[in-house]
Amino acid sequence: TASTHLFYALYEACKMVLEEGLLKRFKRHQRIAKAVRGALRRMGINMFTESGLESPTLTVFLPPKGINESDIRKIMKQKYGIAIADGLQEFYGKMLRVGHMGNTASMEYIIPTIAALELTLRELGLKVEIGSGVDTAIKIFEEGDKV
Repeated sequence: TASTHLFYALYEACKMVLEEGLLKRFKRHQRIAKAVRGALRRMGINMFTESGLESPTLTVFLPPKGINESDIRKIMKQKYGIAIADGLQEFYGKMLRVGHMGNTASMEYIIPTIAALELTLRELGLKVEIGSGVDTAIKIFEEGDKV
């Protein structure tokens, strides 16, 4: 027998999606994805995924040369309370993943993530202009429907 709580959670999740509207939700995810990727590129970070094949709910990027992905994750989690993921299976240790789906597909969640990444990379020796990624993300997000 399935848990009653799971059905309540599914009901609430469906209600949230329908209240926002599918097209608005899709556009919001696309805008956030574009903002995150723009911010990372502005910081000099290369994407793992080939352009045009990216997901609107996940950004996958390469750690900068000479910087270990586990050091990035460790500092972000311990110092800033922000968790980003590593690669899976054959990509373990070779990439990093930032999720931006559902409620986390908002500037409320993405701006602190980008800011923490800027500070973390700076701490690890990369010459990152503090605020450059955040400013870029905000500008892209504010472009609205120009996705």
